[in-house]
Amino acid sequence: MREWSIILMREVYSSFDSASVGLRQALLKEADIESFFQNENLSRTGDAFIGSFQAKLCVSDDDYEDAMEVLRELKSIEPPDWTCPQCKESVPGAFDSCWNCQTEKPSI
Repeated sequence: MREWSIILMREVYSSFDSASVGLRQALLKEADIESFFQNENLSRTGDAFIGSFQAKLCVSDDDYEDAMEVLRELKSIEPPDWTCPQCKESVPGAFDSCWNCQTEKPSI
């Protein structure tokens, strides 16, 4: 009789930017933490899908705490998100202009 094992997966990061998820997946791999990139292809379709169709990075329940520690270290060196003064959208800190209306990031 074949035994099946169930691995519980937990989401550690999600974004509409699949490259951002891919970066985090590479960092987890470097730390020897296996991960699963969910909705990678759907996230590339643009604004047609939202919410549950974002790109998501998941790890096993056993690796969750270690993965979160790796991702916290990355978060501490990333520039903070900013709000576009023109359209009021939230924009990732690494962007130099608004993803929605292309307004330049204000200087600090």
